[in-house]
Amino acid sequence: MRSLKKFILGLLTFRVFTLIIAAFYPFSGPHEWRQYDTIGMAYRYFIEFFQSSVDKYPKILPAVLQAGDKLGVTPAEIPILNLIASPFFIFGETTGVAFSNLILLIINIQLTYLCHKVWKEAEVLDRKVEEAILLFPLMSFSLLYFGKFMPDIISVLLILYGLGLAINRDKIILGLFLSSLSLLIKPTSVIVYALLLLMKDRTKLKHYVWISFSVVITLIYYKVINPLILEFAGEHSFFAVGPKPFMIAISQFFGSPLLYFKIFLNSLFGKWMILPFLILIIFNFIKKETTIGRISIFSVIILLQSTFLHLLSGNHPYMHNYYYIGISPIICIFVYSLNSCRIINMCD
Repeated sequence: MRSLKKFILGLLTFRVFTLIIAAFYPFSGPHEWRQYDTIGMAYRYFIEFFQSSVDKYPKILPAVLQAGDKLGVTPAEIPILNLIASPFFIFGETTGVAFSNLILLIINIQLTYLCHKVWKEAEVLDRKVEEAILLFPLMSFSLLYFGKFMPDIISVLLILYGLGLAINRDKIILGLFLSSLSLLIKPTSVIVYALLLLMKDRTKLKHYVWISFSVVITLIYYKVINPLILEFAGEHSFFAVGPKPFMIAISQFFGSPLLYFKIFLNSLFGKWMILPFLILIIFNFIKKETTIGRISIFSVIILLQSTFLHLLSGNHPYMHNYYYIGISPIICIFVYSLNSCRIINMCD
């Protein structure tokens, strides 16, 4: 077990080192436009708070940079990340972007550590999670986006931490606050709640009650507050935010089932999952351990997460695979639960 932790920490150190260097370079793929949209809104806040002397609208409202002769005010995910990054542009545009990348990286690393602590002693399917959460920056879709200037990673980590506090530390109120904040930043992170299906105390009604509150708070923001912002702006939204109308999402989902399964298999099990899955499964069978049941349970939950994601967002996950980041925690726990430490111990 100690060898595994050293191995993971070594990979994490290398990963963080490369991300620190990357912070001083221009945005790179995948989805550069998503990063530029996020940093553009942060820079707009800097202009409004630190440079503009004209009160055209309440400055706290989200607004885009490329507004032309319009206000640029637009409904959006709650712009916590953009507000945090905005003061760094006082050092200049290039330095501001670099500092914004670094501060988000620091926040994400700290949240990963906090998630690791709060989930460390938890048991999933009668096995301790231990170091599984430390795999988050190294596996699945979170590997692609951990160092990107986007709200998706911080949202997933916030809800993972909030869920861990509520379940493993019985801090319901703090868990509700963090989870609600997470969903306001990115509502698709709600699929992280599927971890409850693996917990021993999943039958405790209180977890589902406080989760329902976080969902209600999110719906109020996206269905009530955002339309008010749009009405104030008096122009079309620059972004597509919030859950799609349920019937439209269902129509898009069931209207192209073959496309859904093709993309699901290619993106989820192709490039980022099938190889480690095969290695771990084969190794466990060599050790004469039964893994079919465990694999089946995790596969069903991952399928449920993906299906719900498509029902929530229509065909957006086809185009933007960062919607799948919320699946990463359960993938990390699954891989760790297959006794991956034995691969490391073979080298001892």
